[in-house]
Amino acid sequence: SIEWGIAELVNHPEIQKKVREELDTVLGPGVQITEPDTHKLPYLQAVIKETLRLRMAIPLLVPHMNLHDAKLNGYDIPAESKILVNAWWLANNPAQWKKPEEFRPERFLEEEAKVEANGND
Repeated sequence: SIEWGIAELVNHPEIQKKVREELDTVLGPGVQITEPDTHKLPYLQAVIKETLRLRMAIPLLVPHMNLHDAKLNGYDIPAESKILVNAWWLANNPAQWKKPEEFRPERFLEEEAKVEANGND
């Protein structure tokens, strides 16, 4: 994912420039970033979230198994069914994301910002 992030920044110099400007403005020119600094850098956070959304390392999550019969969106799911979650589709579904094929970190700062990438929503 780090390599994909670097590749996206190389392919989008305007985004790379915004990250550099945020780092220089918030931390100062030439100052090395540390983990506690990240909460002060919303654009950098958005770039990281967008990289993980668009270029996820594992498109299918670890299989799960339900213990009891279940019903989901009108479907009957028998007990002990193996369930695979297509995380790639969750992150690229055009019903949830505007222009999901584009690398656009601003989506995490604008209209789609209410989506929590940590799974709390």
